[in-house]
Amino acid sequence: MQQLSVLIRIVFGAWIGLMAALPNFAAAANLTTPEAAVTAYIDGVIHQDFEAIIASTSADQMGKGFDFVAQVDRMRSLLPMMPAPASSPLFVEINKANFVAQIARQVQFLTYGLMTTSKILDGKTDMMDSAGAAEFASVVRTDRLGSLKLVEIGIPDPTSVNSKQHLVNSTKFARIYGAIASTDRVALVSFEGLHFLVGFNLLLYGDEWTVFSQSSAFGGTSSLGVPKRVTPAEFEQLLQ
Repeated sequence: MQQLSVLIRIVFGAWIGLMAALPNFAAAANLTTPEAAVTAYIDGVIHQDFEAIIASTSADQMGKGFDFVAQVDRMRSLLPMMPAPASSPLFVEINKANFVAQIARQVQFLTYGLMTTSKILDGKTDMMDSAGAAEFASVVRTDRLGSLKLVEIGIPDPTSVNSKQHLVNSTKFARIYGAIASTDRVALVSFEGLHFLVGFNLLLYGDEWTVFSQSSAFGGTSSLGVPKRVTPAEFEQLLQ
């Protein structure tokens, strides 16, 4: 028994050492610019590292900083999907869980959009039988994400994004979530010989930018997080 106990301690110690040696994308993430946050997010997708993806998002900060009263006043209504008042640890954790679920769904649809042309990418029901489901499941494989490459990051419709009126409105929006500022970015990615546009909305907390949503209104991308098939020339046109 003593030998077994020693062996268990050795194996456990080796496992701890191995885990410590693995790349920690979350800890190493540089979030000092919107571009850095987008890069960290996409890097997490490429490495199939959900923890790293969430570490580049606003999950922790928005749950704590959400101004419930200000949001209701802004919308002039209380909406069913609105975050809860950040008035207790329970509500803060619920807000975080809901936000993480939103990001998870967007990453799911990012993957689907890269690998399929299913009707669900438009938010529609795609009727299929077991054979169709098996075929779909065989196509949407996360191991394929290793071929995803980040090509370029830019500001969509920069005249509008940087306009005085939008900066005022985006600052008001950011403050509702306890942030300093908000902005949009778009990323051009390549995947298995094709190019796609991925949109992002970001929030600034202190000196760190974080991804609030994998979608961009100025980039014309889906709120579901579906990537948009584009050419590099079309992407460059969006940045003008």
